[in-house]
Amino acid sequence: MPILKRTDQAAIYPLIACAFSPFALIVVDGQISFALLTFVWLAAVAGMVLNVEPSQRFRKFSLALLVMIGWALIGAADTVLATISKLALNMVIACVWIFSTGLLFIRWDALPFQNAIWRIFVLLTISCLYAAVFIELTTP
Repeated sequence: MPILKRTDQAAIYPLIACAFSPFALIVVDGQISFALLTFVWLAAVAGMVLNVEPSQRFRKFSLALLVMIGWALIGAADTVLATISKLALNMVIACVWIFSTGLLFIRWDALPFQNAIWRIFVLLTISCLYAAVFIELTTP
């Protein structure tokens, strides 16, 4: 796999971690927030490193890291459910399901426009997450 394609795939990890960070900082409090952000960013860095690695021996593990990042809020579910508004919670649930559905396309190399389809799911996921952050910031 050419280096530019591997780098392109690796760029998804910090993109998702960047979208996740403001939400974790606003909604999740205290040590749980720090632990959640640490986990997400360590998983993102590991995913980037594994995707750039030329032999692609760790493709399945890098995909597992994407799943773990996408579902990371489960670890702080008590705090999230106690502090988040219902509309923002619905946006987060939609975000997780959109992301999970998009993961079906990430390694489907035989599908025409597979990479573009995966990117659309990523953009929808990030949009939902930013909408949830906006809702939390503007809701009294």
